[in-house]
Amino acid sequence: MAFNPMMIAQIVGTGLKVAGSMQQAKAVKNQAAFDIYQLGLKTKQDTLNAEQAQIQRISELNANEKINRAVFFSGLNRDTSDRSLKAFFAKQREIASKDVNAINNQTTIMQSQANIQKSAIQRQTQSAYQAALLGAGTAVASGYMRFEEYKTDGLFD
Repeated sequence: MAFNPMMIAQIVGTGLKVAGSMQQAKAVKNQAAFDIYQLGLKTKQDTLNAEQAQIQRISELNANEKINRAVFFSGLNRDTSDRSLKAFFAKQREIASKDVNAINNQTTIMQSQANIQKSAIQRQTQSAYQAALLGAGTAVASGYMRFEEYKTDGLFD
């Protein structure tokens, strides 16, 4: 069987469809890898921001406690070992501790959401990759079918 222009066009067309489907699969995988990398960076940034917020809150507590001790001791002429002052400072530490816990909890929630997003991206990627492979297989099958159809019609003679 000699190759004529119609046969060559059919082979080239099928090859281009297969190559396009495979390129689409590769692009989907690359985009997913990039998206997952970006989510990883966001998670790290969220963790750093949370640590910074915790440090800031503890520093704020320490600074406020020093100011309050100075005000109570010098300005109000009260002994800083007074029970009511101890209770006041204990309450301030409790509030700060709750703030730090809230920051930790928020960070944990954000990290969980990022992990869920990563899983969703991976599932979508796998589905899109399989669809692209099926598209390549379909291109081969339809190309072969058209080849046989054209062959029986005598177009490749």
